[in-house]
Amino acid sequence: MIVKNLIKFTKLLVITSMLFLAVPEVAKANDAESAIAPVPRTRAYPWMSISKWFELHSEDVAIAEAGEAKLLFWGNSITQGWSWTQVWAEQFAPLGAANFGIGGDTTQNLLWRLDNGSVSALNPEKIVLLIGTNNFGLSHHDPQEVSDGVTAVVDKLLTVYPEADILLMAIFPRDENAEHPTRAKIRTVNQSLQPLGDLERVTYLDIGEQFLLPDGTLSQELMPDFLHLSEAGYEIWAGAVLQWLDSFAD
Repeated sequence: MIVKNLIKFTKLLVITSMLFLAVPEVAKANDAESAIAPVPRTRAYPWMSISKWFELHSEDVAIAEAGEAKLLFWGNSITQGWSWTQVWAEQFAPLGAANFGIGGDTTQNLLWRLDNGSVSALNPEKIVLLIGTNNFGLSHHDPQEVSDGVTAVVDKLLTVYPEADILLMAIFPRDENAEHPTRAKIRTVNQSLQPLGDLERVTYLDIGEQFLLPDGTLSQELMPDFLHLSEAGYEIWAGAVLQWLDSFAD
């Protein structure tokens, strides 16, 4: 069942990526949004309506209000995709992990969710954060704006969860070719985010090179649509997260 769901999810993500390219006028709708100002989803996309976004948010709120999750994953569709994988079922579900990833989310969307989700009911021990790629693809923010947005999310998480350790993932590479303009923008953002790893309770981790072929091309085996991960891609990410978790073992 997990494999079938992952196949369906991968097909949906491929269609989503094609739609991003086909309807640039939709992507430009979010240009006016600030990366650091909390805002909910305000634009419907062919792959997710506004009502569906709020429905997913409500489901996350219910999980938060239960107050049981000790390991949280916050992010966008790349994080959301964990739920359809075998590695999540085998490695993270037994740890009581909660997946708070929603497809299409930007830093400003995630900030809004943190402000409007009863998150204070939770007292997690560990948090994994990956956010920012949609600020390029949907909001058309520049690297400084994206860096500011990710930093704002980290600051918010540190405030909301004063006892949790945070694993801040560098934004994964995207687009097939190493020369694609977005690649350079992502590298710029990641370089600016690296000092956040010096903050107390924050670890910065960049595993982007593991998704690349020797010539810098993205591996289609690991990222079928050159944005979202395959099961094999999630296994690489899982290994990094598990190693981080193990570093806290007595």
